[in-house]
Amino acid sequence: MLRPFATPLPLGFLGLFVATASFAALQLSWVPAEQGQPLALAALLLTAPVQLVAVVLGFLACDPVAGTGAGVLVGTWAADGRAAARGCQPVRRPGLRARGRTGAGCAAHRPQGP
Repeated sequence: MLRPFATPLPLGFLGLFVATASFAALQLSWVPAEQGQPLALAALLLTAPVQLVAVVLGFLACDPVAGTGAGVLVGTWAADGRAAARGCQPVRRPGLRARGRTGAGCAAHRPQGP
């Protein structure tokens, strides 16, 4: 039997901070739009693996809430980082202030004609 150890939540929050701060800086225009791809790669190559480790450690520590929460976030940030790294632009809809970018939304997005 495995002995429980400390919670992996700080590790999950570290990954969450990197991705959230990167995309927030990009969306608030604190970082030029040309730097979007390196930020997306940071979300994909740094955040996703860190949170994946938090998922494994969460379930090994007998903490299903931490494991499940980090698992949802790792899937979300991996899809978002992959979509942004491929050059998918955020979907903008009139009447909504939020800008969204997801793998499914990027795949279903049709460019506007002239």
